[in-house]
Amino acid sequence: MTDRDALLERPPEAAIRILALPFLDGAAAAAGLLESDGHPEALHDFRVSLRRLRTLLKAYRALLRDSVSRKQARALRDLARSTGAARDAEVQLEWLVAQEKEVKPAARKALAWLVEKVEGRRQAAYAAVRGEVLRKFRDLEGDLRGGLSRYEATLAPDPARATFALAAAKKVRSAGTDLVAAIEAVRAPTDVEEAHRARILAKRFRYLLESLQGTSVGEPSDRLVRSAKALQEVLGKLHDMHVLAGEIASSLVETAAERARTLHEALYSAEPALPSRDLRSGILAIDRLVRDRVEALFDELHALWPIGQPGTFPAEVEALAGALARHRGRDAGTGRRFLLASLPRIEAAPIDIAQGWLPGRTLRERLERVASGGEERFYRAVQARSGGGRTELREEASREVFERLWPLTEGRQVRKRRYRIADGDLEWEVDEFLDRELVLAEIAAHAPGVEMEFPDWLRAHVVREVTGEDPYLDEGLGR
Repeated sequence: MTDRDALLERPPEAAIRILALPFLDGAAAAAGLLESDGHPEALHDFRVSLRRLRTLLKAYRALLRDSVSRKQARALRDLARSTGAARDAEVQLEWLVAQEKEVKPAARKALAWLVEKVEGRRQAAYAAVRGEVLRKFRDLEGDLRGGLSRYEATLAPDPARATFALAAAKKVRSAGTDLVAAIEAVRAPTDVEEAHRARILAKRFRYLLESLQGTSVGEPSDRLVRSAKALQEVLGKLHDMHVLAGEIASSLVETAAERARTLHEALYSAEPALPSRDLRSGILAIDRLVRDRVEALFDELHALWPIGQPGTFPAEVEALAGALARHRGRDAGTGRRFLLASLPRIEAAPIDIAQGWLPGRTLRERLERVASGGEERFYRAVQARSGGGRTELREEASREVFERLWPLTEGRQVRKRRYRIADGDLEWEVDEFLDRELVLAEIAAHAPGVEMEFPDWLRAHVVREVTGEDPYLDEGLGR
């Protein structure tokens, strides 16, 4: 198990804050570079950190109400948006300058006029970012950091929100569905609002998935990240051209109005000045280049994603969501357990587990050592029983703490080898006990008494169901 897998098993309230704080750190570091004008990518890094932070907080806002207020969320949204003008101007300048060899000599004066106009807007936008935007960020940063650095946890059973993996499964599934619908709505090069929405959703979907990379579900998330990134890049370029087309449209109005005003003033002037050269034909020539680029990008988008043909994307999203839903914390207390006559033939890699219980009546503390893939991790879990229910809080511990407390569990220990086998959206756990002749299998999310369809590899080994029988609970086996 990796550190990232341990994050999946954490309470979602904790995992989200662990993921969010580095984005806030990244924004703060980029803000320092922006202030000193010390790095050409500072604005980009600042924007990306803000967007990643906002995506995470927006997706899981129901779990952050005690840490991030609505006012703070709106302030973060406004900050992210306020950097857009500087970024748009930079992208437009880069594209316009690259067109110098593409336009005819007659249009170059118009091109130079557009470049000068956009450069002025870029400088003004950068001044605003370095001034008011960074000041507002500094004011917000402390409040966000304070809220995200702590949260109040209540010991109450809530299986639907027991782990970050389960919370992420719901978000991945809904975000993937929204993205499919948004891309299907982009049916023509002129679908400006639809393309903009699809771009935003592709970006958010990608950022959600990137928080899962490095975990045991990393491979399917990696494939989807690549797909989302390709979509985001094409949609981003399409958005940039749509914004530039709007800029050119307003420039045409501006130059027409300026020329009309000059002609009007010449009529009433004793010494009329010759009107400046009409730039409209040159601007229209550049406008045609923008139109051609928009159409080419639209074709590129639908080469990636033909209209009405999302390909394997929905199935891959569902597979990832299912893998996350199956990634459950141990001893969740919601599964059905079966006694097996022998160990089935299993291809899965084993996980060695040692568990021991410290003495106690109302509160029961369990120690756990988990060894997999050459790594060892240690955990402490506190259980409280009330009526027929059980509440558990589990956290990672150091080797030193484990070794100091482990001797106190003597006489209340189990050692077993666990195998995990996927079965559709569910997952079987087969435990082969190493300190006695016993094999148990467990699966979650099936109500007791409901007839089950056992997979072929397991069916012949099942003796009977032992769910809830004290001798077959881990603590009962420890006694």
